Amino acid sequence: MNLRLSALVVLLVALLALGSPLAAQETALIVGSISDASGAVIPGARLTFAHLATGTEYTTATNETGNFRSPPLRIGEYIVVAEADGFKQYSGSGISLSINDTRELNIQLEIGAVTEVIEVEASAPLLQT
Repeated sequence: MNLRLSALVVLLVALLALGSPLAAQETALIVGSISDASGAVIPGARLTFAHLATGTEYTTATNETGNFRSPPLRIGEYIVVAEADGFKQYSGSGISLSINDTRELNIQLEIGAVTEVIEVEASAPLLQT
């Protein structure tokens, strides 16, 4: 009986180990930077990635060098919103992600009231790695 239980545990562990890479393959990333009109980076800018089909939102922020990396995103179409204090909000739609995509999205925020929104409808080019 112990041999049978041990074999079952080994099989279960093997299946879990195989399942993780398969799940990871069904995601994509958006990477990039946020700067102002002069090219100065904006650390601490907030980004929201909204999956259009499900309404699920993922968030991140730029680091001290103005760069960001999204969490692993489900494949599909997204709207990306970027905002920072003292700048107009950026909203980009039409960003379509496929399995294993890494999209580069460099955003330039304009100085202005937070109530103003800049909308961009374009697809970010695929980053060649």
